[in-house]
Amino acid sequence: MSQSHFYVFDMMMRACILLGLIFMTFSHFVLILKNRKANEQMEVLHYCKGFAVQKLPLYSTYICAVLLALSIFRVGSILKVDSSHVPSLSIFGITFMSGDELKQNMTALYIICIVGVVLYLTSSILYNTAQVQLGKNYSMDVDIKYGYRLKTNELYGFVRHPLYLSEILLWLCASLTLLSWSLFLWTVCVHIPLYVNRAKAEDELLEYHWKDEYREYKERTGAFFPIIFDNKLKRR
Repeated sequence: MSQSHFYVFDMMMRACILLGLIFMTFSHFVLILKNRKANEQMEVLHYCKGFAVQKLPLYSTYICAVLLALSIFRVGSILKVDSSHVPSLSIFGITFMSGDELKQNMTALYIICIVGVVLYLTSSILYNTAQVQLGKNYSMDVDIKYGYRLKTNELYGFVRHPLYLSEILLWLCASLTLLSWSLFLWTVCVHIPLYVNRAKAEDELLEYHWKDEYREYKERTGAFFPIIFDNKLKRR
């Protein structure tokens, strides 16, 4: 595939990003909306206080969405395509790879984008599935409401926070697909720490409420990875 053909390839990648967004928004839309409304009617039993836990991660998600939208139009992305549909890699107006040098690395560029978009679409499916499986337990806040049941099966039988995991992977994989340095840096430096902190706070709240039942659940599942991988990371 020549450099000029990369323009078509790039358009396909951006179309896949939009496809993932559409899927997350409209797949099971009625069911998810119904569950959210039901959740809002439930009485709050426990609520995790803290702006950094409750609001900052959500605001960070909004910023990720804005950075993603900008990257689709190559704002904040290292990938540039000129009027002749020839790509180059540059940042802040400084081109560091183009012409023959970029041509020699086109295969690597294709692989990065393809891997990124495949993982992005997979993450969008996981995100939507995790929401559906939570049912009426799904809340925008870290809380416990009357009528909640501890979810320990399906995706939640492998990891405790599949929703947060897919949320993180979405932005990371989108940044790879679009070669977006702005989205990548925000996700790594801000978004991931916020959601790791939110997951820890949620673990503490759930353990406070369900006690031994949740402690037993924690022993057989990892926070973001299946327990075998989670234990290896802890040893390191």
